[in-house]
Amino acid sequence: MTWFELHRKRRMVASVAACVATLGLVAPSHADRPRRPITLLAITDFHGALSSGGQDRVTQRPWGGAIALGNAVRRARAAAPDRCFLFDAGDEMQGTPASNFDCGRPAVAILNRLGTDAAALGNHEFDWGVDTLAVRRSEMRYTLLAANVFERVSGKRPAWVQPWTIVQRDGVRLGVIGFATPETPTTTLPQNVAHLRFDPPEKLLPGLVRRVRRAGAQVVVVVGHIPGYQRQDGVIEGAVADLARAAPGVDAVIGGHSHTFVAGQVDGVPVVIAASSGRALGRIQLAWDGHRVRGAEVVLQTLWADSIVVMPGDPIAAFVDSIERAVAPRVSRVVGRAARPLGTEDLANYTTDAMRAASGADIAMTNPGGIRRDLPAGPITVGHVFEVLPFENVLVTMRLRGSELKRILGSKPDKVRLGGARGHATAARDAAAVQLEHADGTPLRDDSTYVFVTNNFIFGGGDGFTGFEVARDVQMTDLRLRDVVQQAMEEATREGRDVDPEPGRRFEAPSSR
Repeated sequence: MTWFELHRKRRMVASVAACVATLGLVAPSHADRPRRPITLLAITDFHGALSSGGQDRVTQRPWGGAIALGNAVRRARAAAPDRCFLFDAGDEMQGTPASNFDCGRPAVAILNRLGTDAAALGNHEFDWGVDTLAVRRSEMRYTLLAANVFERVSGKRPAWVQPWTIVQRDGVRLGVIGFATPETPTTTLPQNVAHLRFDPPEKLLPGLVRRVRRAGAQVVVVVGHIPGYQRQDGVIEGAVADLARAAPGVDAVIGGHSHTFVAGQVDGVPVVIAASSGRALGRIQLAWDGHRVRGAEVVLQTLWADSIVVMPGDPIAAFVDSIERAVAPRVSRVVGRAARPLGTEDLANYTTDAMRAASGADIAMTNPGGIRRDLPAGPITVGHVFEVLPFENVLVTMRLRGSELKRILGSKPDKVRLGGARGHATAARDAAAVQLEHADGTPLRDDSTYVFVTNNFIFGGGDGFTGFEVARDVQMTDLRLRDVVQQAMEEATREGRDVDPEPGRRFEAPSSR
């Protein structure tokens, strides 16, 4: 019996015991709760990273991926076999060809094999629409949680997600409350979630803690797709810190969404965010005295892929190999060559230039969040392009006056990445603070009309952009952004040119100046 099968068997036994206790047939006793620590393992933002989590920019070492993650989880469980719980803080599926080609099913299969207990709902879980999400939910052997998501019309929580759950293991009843990020409407295709409402988690948390405690939870953990950051002095900031302060009675907070490395405490509450793509495994060890938590240790382990020892018969390694072999013919073809290592700003410039060339527009704009990885120098494959641009965005063209374009750029200047123009903003949400000029240095005129191209995510209000209602001659094209960029690379290859975009940001915002 593999450790995954043994863990599933233990979970089944624990679930039966929890049901019996809930029915009042067996009352938990002090003997059921000896003084042994409780281990919480945390992952987040897996983004379909079956085979790799990329390369560390500093050391150039490969890190992350499902196999590295599986090895780390197995070792952690071996050290704490009875009271070890695994939680995921969302954004499981979207991001690689291996996962996206099957609408996230392989990523869910990985989390099942890891023995995940519960997961928060991430914004990118909506990228293929609610119907596909509901199908993925039916395949999960763990509980999908989001206490702050409601249907706009009925005011009820959707049937495919739960606000909280209780997991019982080794005599301890662990209550888990989940949250989605309130930013979801602007960080997935807005039309996919237009029928849903995402309430502030901190307003709901106190009542949820009381409810979960009344249901018998002895320990309460929050798992949220909620971002945060850690300063060099160890202080944790951001929404995850606000959440940790929002209610007494929470024993630990597990966050996500920001792809950051966070491990510490906020007002005595342990907090962890385990980066992304399997690059880290968070571990919170709660000191348990048989009645309550008396302290905590927080550790964040970096998972280097070049130091993996794959066990014979490892089910995760075998599954990853089968998926990678299936998609290899579609992703291994070389379409270009990078003249040098390309960061996301370089790739944003290349993307907007390709958008202009494909659409005939004067000016192009994309968003930095749509460009998901760097590229090393050397051959660029179809798979690389997919990982840079994993979302199924298409080009949208329109006509805008210069003054109208400035208002759009000024609505979210830190998210602007331009082609065909350059400029800066001295303040947010102020068209008068936006200065624009053509690539040759001549200013854009407020009263002149320009053909503008962007992607359908931005046009629909993604990342918080506003002002598109004044656009004229709007055309939702059938040109997929990823295909446009790939075709530009292939054309460069035919002409004997490397991919070597203009470096540097073309539009400076207050936060980047």
